[in-house]
Amino acid sequence: RLKRAVDSGDLMSMYLLAYLYENGLGTEKDIDKAVEIYTASGEKGVRGSLLRLYGIYHEGLGHIEPDQEKALRYLWMSGEGHT
Repeated sequence: RLKRAVDSGDLMSMYLLAYLYENGLGTEKDIDKAVEIYTASGEKGVRGSLLRLYGIYHEGLGHIEPDQEKALRYLWMSGEGHT
């Protein structure tokens, strides 16, 4: 059902699916797939995805090295980085 919701463009389902991939819940852990889905939903305005991308690039995750430039960009896009 979740996959069908994602395929139909449900943004919160995309966020949830990315979370499941990131943490290996109900599926094999796949950081690359999680980042791909977080990015797709984040670009469509899902704030939770943008904040998660900020965290991933701020701290690093798995084989993804910290990248402060990307981290700050996602933070800014989420609205948290605005002054």
